[in-house]
Amino acid sequence: MRNALKYSRSVDEANKYSIFLEEKGYNEILLMRWRDFRAARNLPLRKVAPHIGVSRTSLSTYENLNYAGDIKALERKLRGYLDAIESNKPRGEGAYKVTAFAELLWEAAQACLNDHKIGAIIGPSGSGKTALAHEIKRKEPRTVLITASPMLRSHTAILRAIAGEIGCGFGNLPSDEVMKRIIERLEHKRLIIIDESHLITWEAFETVRHIYDQAKGGAFLYLGSPRLYSEMKGDRRFLWDQILSRIQIRRTVGEVTFEDIKVLVGDVYGNLRKDALQFLYQVACQPGRLRVMFALLEDAGKIADHEGVPVSLEILKQVRSLNDF
Repeated sequence: MRNALKYSRSVDEANKYSIFLEEKGYNEILLMRWRDFRAARNLPLRKVAPHIGVSRTSLSTYENLNYAGDIKALERKLRGYLDAIESNKPRGEGAYKVTAFAELLWEAAQACLNDHKIGAIIGPSGSGKTALAHEIKRKEPRTVLITASPMLRSHTAILRAIAGEIGCGFGNLPSDEVMKRIIERLEHKRLIIIDESHLITWEAFETVRHIYDQAKGGAFLYLGSPRLYSEMKGDRRFLWDQILSRIQIRRTVGEVTFEDIKVLVGDVYGNLRKDALQFLYQVACQPGRLRVMFALLEDAGKIADHEGVPVSLEILKQVRSLNDF
């Protein structure tokens, strides 16, 4: 009973916060996206403001919900900046390449959409799941892509994010009415991907399950870390039984292969010797996987460019020893 009351209060507070933001003219999803972006990079406002074309004070008051200027105009600049940064990864990082595991994941995503199913792709951080999601979005523009975060994890936040992406106006409507509108919109085939899904709450999964059960054309794909299945199959499994039973397509990202590494880095670093590729392969098999490998390769590339030489095993080892990758 105590937990139920606590949950009810948290839902109430989330709804009030969403209404408060809407009354002030804020785009809640964009605000969360901006806060997460800056927090993940520990980015000072004084450094980023000139690139956006606004003052540090404007960004500060926006984040603190006290911006007195044209919020829509500021948010257009923020969205443009975020879109540009997130679509311009350094030297191929995040770019989709046709590797063995990428083909497997792509087939799973297509099966979800074509057969109106819920799927889950599980893999460690840096294994290529997010790159896959963006490639699906690029090829199928109607795909809805939502990235969960500590700020975007409650059932209310996920519900409003989906509604916003598919063009459902929700205003001050209660959650059940928002859900009804989403269900009505999902009459035709449409894939909704929730990346970092291990972060969302049980209530959010239940909300998705209800939408899936009622909608005629909605298909869902969860992307997350192994922690997702651990939670579903843990001590509280009885809570997850109905959710788990709906996940009919399940794939686990396997180990990256040496051939995968050659494909992934070949477009940009096609002249790498085999010993350097082997070293990168070893890095990609460790925690952090491809993300760490690309970070290492990017730093090595900068040193090589400065010295006017190709990236070599020696430079890669030098960067590895200097950085705590």
